[in-house]
Amino acid sequence: MIAINSIEVHHLNKSFGSKKVLDNLNLTIEHDSIVAIVGSNGIGKSVFLNCLLNFMDYDSGEINILNKNHNDHNFLRTVTSFVSVDNQLHLEKVTGKEFFELIISIYNLPEESVVAKYTSLAEELNVINQLDSTFSSLSFGTKKKIQLIGSILYNPKVLVCDEIFEGLDHEAVNWVKAYFLKRKANGEATLFTSHIMDHTWDISDCIYRLENGKLHSQKNEEMTERVVE
Repeated sequence: MIAINSIEVHHLNKSFGSKKVLDNLNLTIEHDSIVAIVGSNGIGKSVFLNCLLNFMDYDSGEINILNKNHNDHNFLRTVTSFVSVDNQLHLEKVTGKEFFELIISIYNLPEESVVAKYTSLAEELNVINQLDSTFSSLSFGTKKKIQLIGSILYNPKVLVCDEIFEGLDHEAVNWVKAYFLKRKANGEATLFTSHIMDHTWDISDCIYRLENGKLHSQKNEEMTERVVE
């Protein structure tokens, strides 16, 4: 049987004018892995994720998700989900419940059981009282929690999270870590970025530092900085 990697990135390049942000970048993520990309704010982590999920054009390279080119938009939206930091303008006037109802409609999910599921998850993550509020009125961390709950409703094979732990309380951080580990046990891949090193050590199978446009594999004993400056 041919092994199917969740993510394969080959020779990815992206520049903004004369500034090279991604420089011949390569990455392979297996199907049952938790992978962290660390680096200082503004180094290009979000740019990489946006290129990966085909939200942003890039100059050259090849990106495959589950052995399919990521230009297959319908397939990509079915098997991936993105918890973003700032790609939320389309959600600003939508409430949490409306967001979940949209997911139910798009993915043709059984409404009664999914409503019970998101209600339970919202209670666990302490956002149950915010589900009737629009995204524009929510805190930074609450927006992330609601996006993550939306992802859980249809169980994507590949979950991508940008700075997922920033703005979360201690209990929510532990909840998210446990969820990532559960996904791994189910054979699903999770890729997340962080500039908070403490949140990557105990759950990541691989940690990469994005620096000068390239990903550099890191080992725990090499990562002496607890927070990336």
